[in-house]
Order: sequence, then C-alpha cells, then structure tokens
Amino acid sequence: MKKLTMWLGLIALLVLLAVFPWLLSGRDEHSTDLNEQRESARRKTSEPQFAREHSSRRQAFSQNQSGAFITTHQPEQLKDFVLRECQGRQVSLRTALKIIDEAYLDACYCSADTPLKLKYVIDGSSDKLLTFSLKGKKWLDAVEYVAALAGMKVDRNGQIVTLSALPAALQPKKIHVDVSPDLLEMLEKSLVDLDVVHENVASNLGGKVYRLLREHGIIDGAQIHYDEEAGILTLNGSEQECNALERLMAIHARKPKDISISTTLIKSETPLDLLGGNLDKAKVHEWLSDLNTRDGIEIQPMPSTLMRSGTTGVVEMKSEDRGSWLGVESQYAPELIGLKITSSSQTEFRPDQEGAEHQNLDAQFLVSSGDTQIKSFGNDSVAYYYQASSFRLVDSNILGGSSLMPVFSTRSIGIEGNNPSVPPVAMPVPGKPGFVFSPYNNNIVDVEGLKSGLLVADPFFPSDEKKHFRVPWYSLWLVEKNWQRCVAL
Repeated sequence: MKKLTMWLGLIALLVLLAVFPWLLSGRDEHSTDLNEQRESARRKTSEPQFAREHSSRRQAFSQNQSGAFITTHQPEQLKDFVLRECQGRQVSLRTALKIIDEAYLDACYCSADTPLKLKYVIDGSSDKLLTFSLKGKKWLDAVEYVAALAGMKVDRNGQIVTLSALPAALQPKKIHVDVSPDLLEMLEKSLVDLDVVHENVASNLGGKVYRLLREHGIIDGAQIHYDEEAGILTLNGSEQECNALERLMAIHARKPKDISISTTLIKSETPLDLLGGNLDKAKVHEWLSDLNTRDGIEIQPMPSTLMRSGTTGVVEMKSEDRGSWLGVESQYAPELIGLKITSSSQTEFRPDQEGAEHQNLDAQFLVSSGDTQIKSFGNDSVAYYYQASSFRLVDSNILGGSSLMPVFSTRSIGIEGNNPSVPPVAMPVPGKPGFVFSPYNNNIVDVEGLKSGLLVADPFFPSDEKKHFRVPWYSLWLVEKNWQRCVAL
C-alpha cells in the first residue's frame, strides 16, 4: 500500500511538472503587467553577421570614449525615438504593446542607448484584434496608433504609459480626409509584409480603399465614399474608427528626416594621428585646418549626397578611359534608428599617381547627427590614405520635395591620368547650391546660374596663367568662406 501511494505521488509530481509551464503560458491575456517579460531581440546576435555588424558600429562609436560610449535618453525624447520595425497581425492590445516594447529594446541595442524602464498600464479592456505594420516610425506614433485601433487614448507621465478607453468610442462620427496614392500604396505593401492573403474583387478604387482599411482593422462597420478624382475619403462610422484613420494619416503625413553624408579623402606622405570616436564640427574643422598647413598632405572633399533612411546611395568621382577608371567610389547605406544614424560603407579608391595601389575600405558607423568619424584605408609605397565621413539629419523638403540623390556622379570621359589638356570637373561645396572648390587650389568659386558641364575660367588666376574647369552636374552645398565669382568662357 505504501509503495502504491509512493508511486501515485511520483506520478502526480511528474504530471504537475509537465503542466506547470502550460499553466504559466495560459495567464490572463488582458494582464496589464507587460514588464515581467521584457525581452530584447539581442538574441539575434547569435547570427554571426548581425553580431559582427553591430559590434563594429559600437566599436567605432566607442573609440576613445573612456568606456562611456553607451548613451542615455530622456522620456521626452521618445517622441523622436525611431523604431526599425514593429508588426502584428490579429493580436491583442497587450501583445501589440509587447511587440512595440521589443522593437524599442532593439532600437536601443542597435544604437548603443540605455533603454528606459517603461511601464505600460491598460486602464480598461479591448477585445479587438489588431493588425499593423510600422517601419521606421517613432515610438510614440506606434503606441498611439495601436491604441487608436483598440479604441483607446494614450497618456504619458515620465516612464509610465497609460492607455485608457476613448470617451464615446462607439458614438457615430463623420469625417472627410485627403487620401494620397502613396498612403494607399503603403497600406497595400503592409499587407504583403504581413502575409495577408486576399482576393482583390474590388472593381473600383473605392472598393480597394474599403478593403485596405478593413483588413488593417481601421474600420469595421463604417461606410465610406471615396472621390477618386478629388482624392477625398468620407468615412461615416464610429468615433473609434475615425480616430484610428486620423492617427494613421497623421503618422503618414510626418515628413521623415533625410540624411546628408559628406566625405573627405586625405592622402598623406606620413602616417597621421587620428582623432578617435565621434567628432563634432568644431573638432573636425580644427583638425583639417591643421592638416592644411602641413606639407605632403592632400585633402580632397567629395560631393555631399542626401539619402533617405533605409536606402543605398553612391558617390563617385571618376575619370574614365577605355572601360577603366581612376578616382573614388563610395557606397553608403544609412539608417536612422533610435536617436542616432547607423551606416555601412564600401569605398574603392584608385589613385592616379604612379606606383600607388588601389585601396578598399569597408566601414561601419554609429553617430549622432552632425558627427564625423575618420577611418584609415591603409597605405602603399606612395602615401597613407584616410576617409572622414560626416552625417547630418536635414529636413526632407530641403530641395522642394525632391531631395533624394541615390547616385551622385562627377565624371570626365576620356581622361588618361592627369592629362592637363582636359579641364577637370570642379567639386561642389556641400550644402550651398552654386559654389564649387577650385580643382587647382581648393578656393571656393561662385558658379551659381551657370549650366552644368560648362567650361569656366578659375578667377583666382591672372589672365596670363588662366586655368579652366567644368561646372559639376548637381549637388548640395555649404560654404563658410569668402568666394569669388566665376564667368563662363
């Protein structure tokens, strides 16, 4: 009898051990404590390529920072804190907040920032299942959008985020809004990202708009009318549905910051003592000014390029002849994440000096807006080669809405070596349209209004020593020095 009791007790213990994890996983879905399972996607560092990439960026950021390279941010900065990606399909509000919290931890990790101890409080309940796909959006926008989908509003007090029921969420409401084609395209792409399979049975654009809004959970029983010619959507539904649509449109209407990248190449006959870590504008200016006074050093600024986060762009300065080229080609892939800019770059430098070897540089950057990092290519029997890369956030409408330059190229065809009979193409001054660096002495010259490719005379040389160059194609420009006016020939 004792043996039977012992065996029954052992069996009961084994059953309890087997069922206990299941009981934990089946806790109340509407629990408001989201912090006991804060889990970062840093587990991805088990993937070698991911680990190497972010380790390299952190190392670049931390050089000469006395070990204090991990930065911190304040709760009021969350409105500007960019998340890489957060997606959910038919999930509860609680799960949606955990997805956003996970994306926040990822962004902190990738940008070497200490995460805040955020606490989410759900005051009330919502049984609606949410569908969302947000890429490159800010933390506050993501929280407010999923709250709007669930019929709730957001209040913040420091690190405490409270979601409470939207007053009169089910009361009828009617709104008229402008719906742009790119918003519809974004909604369509989001469904693809979420692997939402649907049959497109809509015979007109209005039917397509209705399907997109419904599959994203923005509307449920609302009636809509879409004026295709005017691009006006009339939604006749509930306060909750109207609020969700207005929140989506507010997020989409925010113009993202673009990333301006400026590169300077440095060639020195002797090795240079590099400034490590992230350098502000004043330090870089002081360093380059000092280099400019030394013998045996050449400083060559490259054109600036303006890119959107998550895209890839190329800057090249080449002379070509018979299928080959000399010069430099740099490719950048910047991304705004958290409050910083990360980027990889691949640069190939083919010097035109006899005996010089081709140089290649693969680099990772992690910087704040306005900072510069200096990298070393290496050296050959002729010189030591360096690259200074500066990153800066700028308004996306800096060029009247057409600010993206995925390829910036200044090329001279048919140049062989340093053939003096072929005038060089001047390099633009980053940030100021209409100004270039003289290819002969790096003085700043005003060429505003002159046609790209036009042959002009360098105004810094007297008539008996006149030198010429061609106006570059296009660029962004920035100038802080005196200049002289150039005239066309």
